[in-house]
Amino acid sequence: MRDLNEIPIKNVEYEYDEKKGKYILFMPHKSLNHRIAQKFFKKPKVTKVKVEGMGNDVWKAIDGKNTIEDIGKILKDIYKDDAEPLYERLSIYINNLEKNKFIIFK
Repeated sequence: MRDLNEIPIKNVEYEYDEKKGKYILFMPHKSLNHRIAQKFFKKPKVTKVKVEGMGNDVWKAIDGKNTIEDIGKILKDIYKDDAEPLYERLSIYINNLEKNKFIIFK
């Protein structure tokens, strides 16, 4: 599980869009393998990732000031018991955002 005092921040190299409280993250594909796949197999240069459910509230709460613990408290206020197991789920989600380079840590 992640350190709850870590502060995630959105990676400025990745764009996102928000419409009516729903987020779409844009994952660019820039590696050599991706460029080859784009050229020969018509793969997209950017993948659009729709953020759904609790993930929208996580993304909204990542503001460069909130710690993971703060984000958990926000989710608990919104989702009550439906958020449980809160920090285990949040840790996995944060790890996935970091793995895909949507976020970095201060």
